Amino acid sequence: MPSELSLATPNQFVNEFFLFLEDIVPKYSNLIIMGDFNLHIEENSNAISEFNNSLDALGLIQHVDFPTHIHGRSLDLVITEFTNGVDLVSCEAGPFLSDHCAVKVTTRVQKENIVSKSISFRNFKNMNKQNFSEDLQKLSLDSDNVETFVGEFENTIESLLNTHAPMQEKTQICRAPKPWFNETIMSLKRLMRKSERLWRKHRKPCDYEIYKSSMNKYHHELRNEKHSILSQKVLSFKGDSKKLYKFVKDLTGSKAENPMPAVENENELPDKFADFFMNKIKTIRDSLRDFDDYKPLFKDVPLFTSFKNLSEDEVKTIINKLQCKSCELDILPTKVLKSFLSELLPVITKLVNLSLSQGVFPLRWKQAVVRPLLKKAGLELIYSNYRPVSNLSFLSKLIEKMCAI
Repeated sequence: MPSELSLATPNQFVNEFFLFLEDIVPKYSNLIIMGDFNLHIEENSNAISEFNNSLDALGLIQHVDFPTHIHGRSLDLVITEFTNGVDLVSCEAGPFLSDHCAVKVTTRVQKENIVSKSISFRNFKNMNKQNFSEDLQKLSLDSDNVETFVGEFENTIESLLNTHAPMQEKTQICRAPKPWFNETIMSLKRLMRKSERLWRKHRKPCDYEIYKSSMNKYHHELRNEKHSILSQKVLSFKGDSKKLYKFVKDLTGSKAENPMPAVENENELPDKFADFFMNKIKTIRDSLRDFDDYKPLFKDVPLFTSFKNLSEDEVKTIINKLQCKSCELDILPTKVLKSFLSELLPVITKLVNLSLSQGVFPLRWKQAVVRPLLKKAGLELIYSNYRPVSNLSFLSKLIEKMCAI
């Protein structure tokens, strides 16, 4: 900071200070920069104009707008990021403890939302894949009725899963993923904490130097790893602006929210949404009764009477093209199904051909998991402002895809 005893002029200080800020602002988030700057911030001088312009250029804002010195000058400043930074609630003058007053700052800190929940899962990772593969190869389903075939298929798969990957329960801590916090970074953090405990115990200068060195190395490696992973992530979204936009929103803390209407009993909410969506369909159908029956123009086109049977290669090609998205209704997660596709392919091919040849879509696969989604953020939380989004089982989407071939 410039002073009467300092050789630096206010202009030199401002230039050096912002060279420093240009280095740290991109590296850190939630910055609070405060202290005695010894700049007369209310003056209309070149140095102060340069100071304010540089703050604007870096996306920073200065909050002190009251005298902090006994002679009526604002010398002590508090600077934060303008957006996506610390939520500063208030900044006000405190008592004069010396020729400077205390500056009282109140911030709103959002704690990391750590939620624990009990989940049921199957441990496919530790499953004996060889034994599971052998049992899948022994599958023998002889029914020629598509509904019976689907029932036997799902019951048999569930029985095999209960043998090779039985359902388990555990309490899961839900945290935001931090892929840069790998084993190397963890070992550096443990080393830093170990040296810190040693220094606090003995208070030797040599222990402090070791602690400071390990701390600097930990933070340096952590920043480099985080920078590397985030850069790779951004580059992987090249050409996909939708995914890049979502990634940036998540990175800056702008989490997508889907709030629900307020109800006394949350267990009633699914039924209320179901009634609303069903009534909406009924209203549309009733309104169509007032229209005259539509009679399409007659066209002489070839008749389509049946689907041709598909080969295993054709079914395999379509399955590999479909995304690995799963639904709660899937008897096998899509990723696991694709891992054992060679064993399941004959059964899936027969299932698809039975459905197409009989013109029957299995009743089990007409079900969907429906989630209400707010049409636009900020809308009133009423049922008419939500749209239903259906999540179908993988094999039901497969049969739909086969019909389009």
